[in-house]
Amino acid sequence: GLRSNLTPCQRCPSGRTTARQGAVSRDECKAGPGLYVQEGVRPCPPGTHQPNYHEQGSEACKPCATGVTTPGSAAVAAADCAFAEPGYGLTTCDGISGCQAQVCAVGQYNVGGLKGSNSCQACPWGLTTQTVKSIDVALCLVPPGYGVNYPLPADTAVSAVELC
Repeated sequence: GLRSNLTPCQRCPSGRTTARQGAVSRDECKAGPGLYVQEGVRPCPPGTHQPNYHEQGSEACKPCATGVTTPGSAAVAAADCAFAEPGYGLTTCDGISGCQAQVCAVGQYNVGGLKGSNSCQACPWGLTTQTVKSIDVALCLVPPGYGVNYPLPADTAVSAVELC
């Protein structure tokens, strides 16, 4: 809130706050960390973060690295960028700048860190994907020129496809 020698403390406009106690001017009322100002105060969307008090629009929300997201909206630190987006796998992470990711290669998929793993998973039973950045095991198919050897083995380390 705001304080002056002559008046009692006053509230900041809706959704705004001050970065310190004892603020004396309405100009010190800002959107807090994880928020931005655009027709009112709003949370930064998933996949972005905002560590500071500010008066800027949505551009104040800093994006996570490509292929990386936050656990939800209103993230306040780059370290919150710690979950792989679908079709990506995390490569490196640190507690300051968050994580980096790479696209899952052909033959790999990832549903994403918020639903499962932060790593690209190899297709089972010798199956492969047709493209990079696959997001589900259902996209793992029999490669061209190969056929399925039924019944499928329980041990995924055993190849289940063979050359026709």
